[in-house]
Amino acid sequence: MKTLLDDAEHWWSRAEETRTIAEIMTDPEAKRIMSDIADGYDRLAERAVERTGNRKNETLQ
Repeated sequence: MKTLLDDAEHWWSRAEETRTIAEIMTDPEAKRIMSDIADGYDRLAERAVERTGNRKNETLQ
């Protein structure tokens, strides 16, 4: 059974949302932290792909 942890699309979506928030931030340190968080979400997505073989835009079954 697949879990949210294995849903690469979920993590890519979180990364995109986090980068959007970072773009509007004015504090450089907060912006950097948000960008780092987004990078972490990308890494989670890539790990999910490694585990499941599901690429972007493939849905959970």
